[in-house]
Amino acid sequence: MNLLAQATKFARAMQAPVAGEPRVSGKQATLQLEKHYAILNKFARALCSISDEEQLAWYVAQEVVGRMGFADCVYYLYSPEENCLVQRAAIAEKNPSGHEIINPLHIPMGQGITGAVAKSFQSELIEDVTKDSRYIADITPAGSEICVPIISGQELIGVLDCESTNKAAFSRQHMELLTTVACFAGTKAAERRATNKSAQIARQREDQSQKLKVQTEIAAYACAEHLKAEQAKTTFLTAAAHTFRTPLNAIIGLSNCMKKADPNTYSTGEIQEFSGHIFDAGEELSGLVDSALGIEENQQEFTRNTPPAKIKQENG
Repeated sequence: MNLLAQATKFARAMQAPVAGEPRVSGKQATLQLEKHYAILNKFARALCSISDEEQLAWYVAQEVVGRMGFADCVYYLYSPEENCLVQRAAIAEKNPSGHEIINPLHIPMGQGITGAVAKSFQSELIEDVTKDSRYIADITPAGSEICVPIISGQELIGVLDCESTNKAAFSRQHMELLTTVACFAGTKAAERRATNKSAQIARQREDQSQKLKVQTEIAAYACAEHLKAEQAKTTFLTAAAHTFRTPLNAIIGLSNCMKKADPNTYSTGEIQEFSGHIFDAGEELSGLVDSALGIEENQQEFTRNTPPAKIKQENG
């Protein structure tokens, strides 16, 4: 039911007497009507500044229902994780001071009168709870109970529950009164949930954007470093071509001389000298090869171990 339609019902229910008191008329009825209108008007204004559902629950229990004359009220919030109703705000014995609740109950969906109302989305007015096997006693056993679901569309927000030690203490007007309050509370709770969900989605998108940005920076840096490595290798190999050829020529030339020469051409000493030159040239060539391979290995190691923060700094 939308707020406009509920407000119309609310206007008719405003003349309902306080629970347990006789119906009033004339001047008293007018004063009661003005009092209820003032409470609802203040509630409507306060909704703009209420920032979360916990604050909403306490405001409804203490500043709305309590000030309307109900002697007892408990605001239940539905917990999807536990699939139960949790007492989050209250007045009277359940609330000795501040925002404290004595023995906060957790009522599974479908259990008790409160759980049944939450499951069915239908309000219930029980004139004598001693005759209702579903009744779950809290601190002080009640005589009668009125229970109204707090909903938004098809979403269950919670339940507004009022009890009286007297039997038949509530009327249909009381139910309309609480239904109006529950309608306002459900609308506000839904608005807060939608706002929180939008903020959560925005944060997730921002996180994803940041991750993508870092991944892009890493990829760009790796690509740049790979290009630098390729250029360094090309420069190195070009500059070292002559250095490579020198030991290779020594190895090839001396080996060829030894291969083609008559066995008696060179003395043992000369052969040992040639062998020494070949060995030295091979050592030099091996060192050059190791240097060339070291450039590639060091570059890969640097790229693997460079953290994203360093990458970002290197890229300016």
